[in-house]
Amino acid sequence: MPDGGTVLLGGMKISNKTRLESGIPVLSQIPIISFLFGRRGESVANTNLLILIRATIIIPREHEPKFVPNYFETLSGGGK
Repeated sequence: MPDGGTVLLGGMKISNKTRLESGIPVLSQIPIISFLFGRRGESVANTNLLILIRATIIIPREHEPKFVPNYFETLSGGGK
Protein backbone atom coordinates (compact mmCIF):
# COMPACT_ATOMS: atom_id res chain seq x y z
CA MET A 1 0.00 0.00 0.00
CA PRO A 2 1.57 3.33 -1.00
CA ASP A 3 1.83 6.38 1.26
CA GLY A 4 -1.51 8.21 1.24
CA GLY A 5 -3.30 5.19 -0.22
CA THR A 6 -6.77 4.10 0.91
CA VAL A 7 -7.90 0.54 1.67
CA LEU A 8 -11.48 -0.71 1.95
CA LEU A 9 -11.61 -2.95 5.03
CA GLY A 10 -15.25 -3.94 4.87
CA GLY A 11 -18.79 -2.87 4.43
CA MET A 12 -22.37 -3.64 5.19
CA LYS A 13 -25.61 -3.14 3.28
CA ILE A 14 -28.87 -2.89 5.19
CA SER A 15 -32.22 -3.13 3.45
CA ASN A 16 -35.39 -2.28 5.37
CA LYS A 17 -38.73 -3.18 3.77
CA THR A 18 -41.90 -1.67 5.24
CA ARG A 19 -45.52 -2.33 4.35
CA LEU A 20 -47.86 0.64 4.76
CA GLU A 21 -51.65 0.75 4.99
CA SER A 22 -53.89 3.78 5.41
CA GLY A 23 -57.50 4.72 4.82
CA ILE A 24 -60.80 5.77 6.34
CA PRO A 25 -61.13 3.72 9.54
CA VAL A 26 -64.50 1.98 9.02
CA LEU A 27 -64.85 2.04 5.24
CA SER A 28 -61.36 0.71 4.50
CA GLN A 29 -62.12 -2.51 6.41
CA ILE A 30 -65.25 -3.51 4.46
CA PRO A 31 -64.11 -6.27 2.03
CA ILE A 32 -65.99 -5.24 -1.12
CA ILE A 33 -65.38 -1.47 -1.06
CA SER A 34 -62.06 -1.36 0.82
CA PHE A 35 -60.09 -0.65 -2.39
CA LEU A 36 -62.01 2.65 -2.79
CA PHE A 37 -61.32 3.94 0.72
CA GLY A 38 -57.91 2.52 1.54
CA ARG A 39 -54.37 2.63 0.32
CA ARG A 40 -51.63 0.00 0.57
CA GLY A 41 -48.00 0.22 -0.41
CA GLU A 42 -44.46 -0.94 0.28
CA SER A 43 -41.36 1.09 0.98
CA VAL A 44 -37.74 -0.07 0.73
CA ALA A 45 -34.89 1.86 2.39
CA ASN A 46 -31.28 0.88 1.62
CA THR A 47 -28.29 1.93 3.74
CA ASN A 48 -24.60 1.32 3.00
CA LEU A 49 -21.75 1.43 5.52
CA LEU A 50 -18.13 1.37 4.30
CA ILE A 51 -15.00 1.19 6.47
CA LEU A 52 -11.99 2.88 4.82
CA ILE A 53 -8.44 3.41 6.14
CA ARG A 54 -5.90 5.87 4.72
CA ALA A 55 -2.23 5.24 5.47
CA THR A 56 0.30 8.01 6.09
CA ILE A 57 3.95 7.09 6.61
CA ILE A 58 5.69 9.15 9.29
CA ILE A 59 9.49 8.98 9.63
CA PRO A 60 10.36 9.96 13.24
CA ARG A 61 13.66 11.72 12.47
CA GLU A 62 11.91 14.13 10.10
CA HIS A 63 9.60 15.29 12.88
CA GLU A 64 12.23 15.90 15.58
CA PRO A 65 12.51 19.55 16.64
CA LYS A 66 15.59 21.29 15.28
CA PHE A 67 17.87 23.16 17.66
CA VAL A 68 17.20 26.89 17.48
CA PRO A 69 19.26 29.07 19.87
CA ASN A 70 17.30 31.32 22.17
CA TYR A 71 16.97 34.68 20.43
CA PHE A 72 17.13 36.76 23.64
CA GLU A 73 20.29 35.03 24.89
CA THR A 74 22.16 35.83 21.67
CA LEU A 75 21.13 39.52 21.81
CA SER A 76 22.11 40.05 25.45
CA GLY A 77 25.29 38.00 25.19
CA GLY A 78 24.03 35.77 27.97
CA GLY A 79 24.54 32.08 28.30
CA LYS A 80 28.33 32.29 27.85
